[in-house]
Amino acid sequence: MAASIERVLDCQGSLAAMLVERATGFAHTSSGDESVLPDSAEAAEDFHLAYDILASTRTETELESVVVTTAERHYVTQAVPGGNGDDLLLVVVLDRARTNIALAGYQIGDHAKALSA
Repeated sequence: MAASIERVLDCQGSLAAMLVERATGFAHTSSGDESVLPDSAEAAEDFHLAYDILASTRTETELESVVVTTAERHYVTQAVPGGNGDDLLLVVVLDRARTNIALAGYQIGDHAKALSA
């Protein structure tokens, strides 16, 4: 798992990444500049909040990711598909000035799929 999370740092502008349990907010592993990572429990809670907002719209679709953007960074929280039975989140922090967010979102989604394999 640690080697897989290291590959996320190959995404353009990636500063750090971590793998978090969706239900508990427990961080399994992290890589990169850990000082820029959000609190793992708060990242999981933010994902739950976005999920609840989506559920209130009665939309029958699964939440894939949440992106929070600040003046300096993008914080991407991507659901890891549940192929291995774990409900995990991949949290990636990107340098906004060095990142194409559309491309990064696509690459992060690919990394999340690879983690579930």
